Amino acid sequence: MINLVGTEVGDVGIANSFLDYYRTYVVDTTAPYDFDYSCFLTPAPRVVPRWQSLSFPFTLESWIALVCMVGVMTLLIPLFAKIVHGEDDAKFTSPEVSFLYTVAMISNESVPQPKKSLRPFMAPLMLMGFVTAIFYSSNLTAYLMTKTFEQPIQSMRQLAESGLPVSAFGNVFDKNLLASLDPYQRQLGRRYTAISAGFDPYFKQTSKGLMAVISNRQHLEFVKQVYFTNNLGESSVRIQEECISTYSIVILIPKNSVLKKTLDKAIIRILSGGLTLKFFRDSLRIGDLEDAEGDHAPGQEPPEEATQSGDNNSKQVITTEHLQGAFFILLIGNFLALLVCVAECSIHAIKTTS
Repeated sequence: MINLVGTEVGDVGIANSFLDYYRTYVVDTTAPYDFDYSCFLTPAPRVVPRWQSLSFPFTLESWIALVCMVGVMTLLIPLFAKIVHGEDDAKFTSPEVSFLYTVAMISNESVPQPKKSLRPFMAPLMLMGFVTAIFYSSNLTAYLMTKTFEQPIQSMRQLAESGLPVSAFGNVFDKNLLASLDPYQRQLGRRYTAISAGFDPYFKQTSKGLMAVISNRQHLEFVKQVYFTNNLGESSVRIQEECISTYSIVILIPKNSVLKKTLDKAIIRILSGGLTLKFFRDSLRIGDLEDAEGDHAPGQEPPEEATQSGDNNSKQVITTEHLQGAFFILLIGNFLALLVCVAECSIHAIKTTS
C-alpha cells in the first residue's frame, strides 16, 4: 500500500498504518486519527492436566520440608526405640516400619499406637500429621473441582523466555525492538518475522501456542473478542499486559497531496466528537453479531469450544480425569516396589552363592 500511495497510483491509503519516520520519505500522512499501544497477542494459558493437581496444595518448599521430615523421622524413631528398650516398642526399631508409620501419620491414617516410652515422642508427629492432612485434603478438593491454568505471559521477560517467535506486519517493529535498551526486547527483535500477506494464518498459529503477534491494542482486542472467544467467554489468546510503546495511527497520502488539509480538518472533527471510540465499540458489537450468525473472517474458524452449550449440569461429577494422579501414584509406587524387590532378590542371591 505504501508503494501504491507513494507512486500516486492511489490517492488515499487507509489501514492500520503507524506513523513511522522512515515512511515519511515516501509518503505524507494526515493528522493522527487514533493513538494506541502496540501490544503482543500471546497464547492463552493452557489448562494444567488434572493429575498435576496433587502437588498444587503445597508449594515446592513445603513438599521439600515434608520429604525431609519423613526422612528424619524414619531415622529418629528406630533410634529412640532402641534407647528406651521397650519390649512393646521393639517393632519400631525397624526403619521400614518407621517409614510406613510416619507416612501413615502425615496421611491421617489410623495405625497401631506405640506403648509406654515412645508415646510422648509420637504425639507431636500425630498432631502434625493431622494438621497437614486436613490442609492438604481441603485444598486438593478445590484444585480437583476447578480448572488450573499455567502462568500467563505478562511481561517482555516472560515472552522472551518462552521462545515464541514474534511477527508483525512490515518491518517497523523489528527496528524498534533491536534498537531498544531493554535486552528482552532485543531478544524478541532477533526472533522477528515480518508479515507480508494477511494476519489470519499468524493469528491461528498464536491460538495454537506457536507464535506471538504485534499490533495495536484495539485491533488485537477486536480479533480476540470476535474470532477467538467462545460463548462462555473463554479465549485461546490473550493480550500481554506489558506493551512496547504508543504509536499514532494515520492515513497515508501522496507527497504534497491537496487532500491533506481537508482530511486533517475532518479527522480533527471526528476526534473532537469522540467518534473514534464509538466506531471501535460498534465494530466489536457488529463483529459479535456476525460471529453469532457463523460469519467468520477468511481463513478463520470458530473455536471448538464456541459450539458447546453453556447450560451444563451444575453438579460436578468425579471422573477418571480427576483421579489420574491417584492412579499415577499407584503405578509409580508399584514400579519402585518392584525395583526394591529385584534389588533384595539380587542381594540375597549373591549372599547365597558366596
